[in-house]
Amino acid sequence: MTDDVRLPRTVRPHRYEIDLDVDLEGARFAGDIRISLEVLEPTTTVVCHALNLEIDQVALDGATVREFTLDRDSETLRIELEEALAPGAGSLRMTYSGVLNDRLVGFYRSTYDDDAGTHTLAVTQFEAPFARECFPCWDEPDRKATFVVRLTVDDGLLAIANAAETGRERLADGRVRVSFAETIPMSTYLVAFVVGRLEATDAIDVDGVAVRVIHRPGQGHLTSEALAVAAHSLRYFTHYYGIAYPSDKLDLVAVPDFAFGAMENLGCVTFREVLLLLDPDALTQSEMERAALVIAHEIAHMWFGDLVTMSWWDGIWLNEAFATFMELACIDAYRPEWGVWKTFGMARREAFETDALASTRSIHYEVRTPKDAEGMFDILTYEKGAAVLRMLEQHLGAEAFREGIRRYLSSNSYGNTDMGDLWRALDEVSGTDVARMMDTWILQGGHPVIGATPGATGLHLRQRRIGLAGGDPVAAASYSVPMRIRANVDGTVVERSLLFDTDEATLDLGGTPTDACLNVDATGFFRWQVDAQDAGATLAAARDAERFDVLDGTWSLVLAGERTLADAVAALLGLTVDDEAPTFRRAAAMVHSISLLGGATHALATEGFARRFAEPLLAENPGPERRGILLRIAGVNGASPDALEEARALLAHPAHAHPELTAAATDIVGASATAADFEHFTDRYRSSDSPQEALRYLSALAGTMDPTLFAAALEFMATEVRTQDAPYTLARAMGNRHHGAAAWRLVRDRWETFNERFPSNSIVRMVGGVRSIFDPDTALDIAAFFDQHPLPQGAQTLAQHLEFVRVHQSLRQRELARLAESVAG
Repeated sequence: MTDDVRLPRTVRPHRYEIDLDVDLEGARFAGDIRISLEVLEPTTTVVCHALNLEIDQVALDGATVREFTLDRDSETLRIELEEALAPGAGSLRMTYSGVLNDRLVGFYRSTYDDDAGTHTLAVTQFEAPFARECFPCWDEPDRKATFVVRLTVDDGLLAIANAAETGRERLADGRVRVSFAETIPMSTYLVAFVVGRLEATDAIDVDGVAVRVIHRPGQGHLTSEALAVAAHSLRYFTHYYGIAYPSDKLDLVAVPDFAFGAMENLGCVTFREVLLLLDPDALTQSEMERAALVIAHEIAHMWFGDLVTMSWWDGIWLNEAFATFMELACIDAYRPEWGVWKTFGMARREAFETDALASTRSIHYEVRTPKDAEGMFDILTYEKGAAVLRMLEQHLGAEAFREGIRRYLSSNSYGNTDMGDLWRALDEVSGTDVARMMDTWILQGGHPVIGATPGATGLHLRQRRIGLAGGDPVAAASYSVPMRIRANVDGTVVERSLLFDTDEATLDLGGTPTDACLNVDATGFFRWQVDAQDAGATLAAARDAERFDVLDGTWSLVLAGERTLADAVAALLGLTVDDEAPTFRRAAAMVHSISLLGGATHALATEGFARRFAEPLLAENPGPERRGILLRIAGVNGASPDALEEARALLAHPAHAHPELTAAATDIVGASATAADFEHFTDRYRSSDSPQEALRYLSALAGTMDPTLFAAALEFMATEVRTQDAPYTLARAMGNRHHGAAAWRLVRDRWETFNERFPSNSIVRMVGGVRSIFDPDTALDIAAFFDQHPLPQGAQTLAQHLEFVRVHQSLRQRELARLAESVAG
C-alpha cells in the first residue's frame, strides 16, 4: 500500500467536541467542532477529511490560518498556516454546514408515515468512510479519539448518540440542546447519532448496563424479543471475552431506511426495522434466527471492532468474520434448539459457490483507498471468514481459542491491530503455528476438493483447488486442512483427526474403510468425495449437518463438471422426512436451480420433479418449518393445484395458521397471482404493521408468473419500494423461473436511474440476480452490457457474478438435452 492516500502523520486528534444544530424540516445541519490535537512534528499544513460540507470558519490555536481549501477528489480539507505549528498540544475549531442527504450514508434523511403524516429522521452511517460527510475529521480507523456530542433539535424529538445523555438545555427559540457523555477512544466510523420523532422502551438493566430499543411510535410491543437477545448477548460476550462492556449504555435503534443490515456504532447500534421489531408468534424460524444473529453480531463488535479496531480498512474482514463467528456461538448458547450452526450451512454454501470461481479473492487483500474497502463487505468476508475461523476453533479447541481471543483483546484494548496480532495471541496459548495454517486460507483464494481412495489399511488422500466448469481456469493452490474423518472398518466406527497440509497423504485406519465421511460435523471448509462411493451412499453414511454438507457438495461437484444432474437428483431423492430444515432449504434451492435450468421449454419436466420430490415427504406430516419448505417447492416450483388450494385457504385465515405455513402460502399465491392478489399484496406491503410480513408480500411478487402482473411488480419495485429494499427484490425477480430475463432488462434499461436512486453498496447486490440467468441470449446481453458499464465500487464482485453466468451456461450445455431423463430418475 502506498502512503499517498493516507493523511499526513504530522498531527493526530485525541478529542472531538461536536455541536450540531439539526434542521429536519430544512434537511440541513450546522456544526461547530473543536478538535484537540497533538502536533507530532513542526508543520505549516494541517490536512483532515471533509466531504460535501461548507466550511465557514477555521481557527487554530497558536497559528494564523492563511487559507483553507477543500479537495473533492481526495475528500480532504487542507489548512495552510502563516507559521509552523510547534510540537505539542493544539486545538482546531471550525464552523460548517451540510445537507441531510438521501443516499443512506453520512448524515442522511429517513422517513416514515403514520396517521399524522410523514415524519423525517436524521440518521448516521459512517462506515466506510462517511464521517467526513458530517464533520471534518481524521477519518481513518487508527486515528482514535474520544467524542463529546451536543445536538440541538426541535422540542419533542428524541436525540441519541453513542454515550449516555448528560443534560438538556432549553434555548431561547424553544429548541433543546441535548448533551452526551464523552466516549472511550474510538474510530470516527463508529460515531453515531439519531434524531427524530421516536420512542424508547424502558431501559432494562443488564448487570449495570442500560439497554433500550428505539423505535417509531406505536411499535413498542415488537421490542421484547430484541431486548431479550441483547441482554443474553451482553452477558455472553462479557463472559466470553473476560472484559466488561466498554460503554455506558446500549441503544438498539430501528431505522426505517437503512442501507446495510445493521451497524455496530458503540452504544448506539442502528438496524433495519425488520431485524429489530419482532413478534415471535408471527415470525418464521428463519426470520427469528436472522434477527437474533444480527443483534448478536453487532453486540459482538462492541469489543471486537470497537474496543479493539483494525489499523486500516484491509482489516475489515477480521472484524466481520469474527463477529459472524461469534454471533453463531452466542445464539447457539441462547437457543440451542435452533441449531444455528446447521443453519449457517445455507450462508456458507453461498461462500462456497463464489470461492470456487477463478474470480474469487483472498479473504485478506490490499486495500489502498477506503473506497476499495466497499468490496470487502461480501460473502467471502463474512461467511467464508467465519467458516474458516470456526474450522480453526475446532482444530485448536474451544477453550484454547477463547483464551487466545481474551489475550488479544486485553492486550490491545482501545488500540488498533492487524491479523498478525491475533495469530500471535492464539499461538501463545495453543502452542500451534496458527499463522502458517491460516495464511493458506486468508492470503489466497479458493478452497480444496479432497479426494479419497480406500485401500487395505485406510484412505489415500489427495487435494487440489476446486474450479467450476465454464468458469476461468483456477490457479493451483494447496491448503492446510484440519480434518476429522469417520469410516466403518470391519464393523467398527473409526474416527481420526489430522492436519492435511500436503498434496497427498495416507491415513491408516487399521483396515479397509467403507461408508467414509471426510468432514465430520461439517466443520471443514472444503469439498470432498470418496472413490467408488456415489452420492446416495455418501448421503446414507452422513449424520445431521453432514447430510447438508453432502447435498450441497454434490451440487458444487455438478457445477464443477465432476458429477451429473442425475447424481444431484439421486441425492435429493435420498432425503427423508427426518432430515433437518436447513437441509430441506438447500434442497429447495437445488430444485429451483433445476427449474431455472429447464426454463419454460422444460417446465413440465421440472414441475413434475418438484412435485415428485415434495409430495411424498409432505404426506409424512413433517413439522411446520419443514412442511412450509416442502409446500413452497410443490406450489412454486411444482405448480401444484393442491398446494395452491391449501395456500389460498391458509391466507384466508392467517391468524389461525402457523407462520411457516402462511409465509409459504404467500409465495405460492404470489406465483399464481391474479390481479386481485396483486392489489392485495401491494396494499399489504404498504400497510402492514409487521416489517417481516411487508417483506414477505413484496418478495412474493418477484415470483409472479403472469407476465403482465410481473411487469407491474417490476414497476412497483423500481418506483415505490423503499430504496433499501428495491435492489434486493429486483435481484430476486431475476430468479423468476419464467421471467427473470424481463427483470434483467428493466435493470439494464434503468441503470443510470437506479445508480442515482439506490445506495451505492446495493448496486452490485442487485446485479447479483444475474446468477439466476440461464438463457443464452440474456447471458450474452449481460456480458456485453457490463463491458461498457463498469462498477468500480464492486468490480471484483461483478466479475464473480459474470463468471457465474458463464458457469450456468456451461451447465446448460452439458445437461439440458438430458434434463428430462435426469429428473425422471
